[in-house]
Amino acid sequence: RSISDSASVSGRRFSSRKGELRRPVQGRIRNPFGRVVDVQYQTQIFRKGVEFSARMGERVRAVAPGRVRFAGWFRGYGKIVILDHGAGYFTVSGQLSQIQVQVGEKVKSGQVVGTVGETGSLEGPGLYFEVRRGGVPLNPAEWLAKG
Repeated sequence: RSISDSASVSGRRFSSRKGELRRPVQGRIRNPFGRVVDVQYQTQIFRKGVEFSARMGERVRAVAPGRVRFAGWFRGYGKIVILDHGAGYFTVSGQLSQIQVQVGEKVKSGQVVGTVGETGSLEGPGLYFEVRRGGVPLNPAEWLAKG
C-alpha cells in the first residue's frame, strides 16, 4: 500500500477536501497567510502559513491521514511535524511543545501529533500551520472547514 492509498480522507484524496478539513486546534487564526506589512519597520514579509491562538499543551491533530515525514526541531519553526498526505500535499504543524509521533508513522485524521507550545513564536503559545503542494505554500484557511 503506497502513501497515496493511505492518504485519502474517507476514501477521497486530500486535494478533493479543500474547504472541508477539520482544524488542527480549536482556536481562531490570529495571524493570516500571505503578505504582511510590519507596522513598526514598514517591511513586507510573506507568511507561508497561519498561526492559531491556542492554549499551551492543547492537543494538535492531523487534519487528514498521512505519513510523518519529519518530526523534530526546525530553525524558525521550533518543534514541528510534517505530514505527507500523498499526491504532493503536506501539512506542517509548528511551535509544538511536544511531538507525539515518529518519522515513518502512519497517522489517521484527527490523531494527536503533538501539543501546542511556543517554540519559535514571538507571541506566546499557539500553533503555526501550513498546507503545501510540493514546495508551494497554500492558504490553509481555504482548506479548513468554516467554524
